[in-house]
Amino acid sequence: MRKTMMIAAVLGRSAPVAVPVQAQSNDGPVVYARFLKRVAASLVDGFIVAMIALVVQMPIALIAGVSSVGALDTLGGEPSDGSLLLELVVQAVGIAVGLAYFGYFYTSAQQASPGKLLVGIKLVRPDGETISFARSVGRYFANWLNVFTLGLTYLLPLITTKRQALHDLVADTVVVDRWAFTESPERQSEALGGCAIAVLVLFALAVGGGALFAIIGVAAFASAMGA
Repeated sequence: MRKTMMIAAVLGRSAPVAVPVQAQSNDGPVVYARFLKRVAASLVDGFIVAMIALVVQMPIALIAGVSSVGALDTLGGEPSDGSLLLELVVQAVGIAVGLAYFGYFYTSAQQASPGKLLVGIKLVRPDGETISFARSVGRYFANWLNVFTLGLTYLLPLITTKRQALHDLVADTVVVDRWAFTESPERQSEALGGCAIAVLVLFALAVGGGALFAIIGVAAFASAMGA
């Protein structure tokens, strides 16, 4: 009997103990998006929104053009109220495209627009929650406040603790690494990333190429005038 108890005690000490699996914590440090990553994402999104808006606006612009020509013929060269209204509609369509674009993607499961997805960042509430469509609309219009500061407030991410721009502060949102507030926060990175670098380089080349052509054009014009 005593020997049996000793064997049972030894087996009990060596047997594995069942321990409940603990869920991975999402409370690790958060990597807020770097300024240049945000710039790269904005360039991509701006291009996409502009292309979508152009496709939607073209038929309206054509109608506005025909209406303006007819109004000028009828009124002896004075534009009609109808043509001005159509021009306002064209502008309103551009705004609506931006609202729908960002509102849809920011409230999606990815919490990011295509530009942000490309460079590996997303837009969330400070606690990691997905923003509402109403908050996305408010942030979109708050972005226009940067115009009144001549764009200087776009540089706020360089000095604010959570790298927030003015429209982020107004809407109470943050732009973070795509792996922030997930089950794999250790995968976050401060690196700029190849996609962001490629976008910035392409933009720089486009701007530089445009400036070069402008300089050549001005020089050719000046040369022709002096000939």
